[in-house]
Amino acid sequence: MSFKGVYQVSDARGKLRAGVTVGGKNIHLGVFKSELAAARVAREAREARDRGDWERFHKKLRII
Repeated sequence: MSFKGVYQVSDARGKLRAGVTVGGKNIHLGVFKSELAAARVAREAREARDRGDWERFHKKLRII
């Protein structure tokens, strides 16, 4: 399976990175063991960005 915004981490065996582009900048969302967990976070970030709610989503990420 492959999901938009999910990438293999080159230095960590089996780990996946989630990311999204906001305002022309690549934003790292975290490293995950599960492809589905990384995909969920990437999807939520894209949805927040697309509806103009990026700031609130970004604050939520910093709390977790």
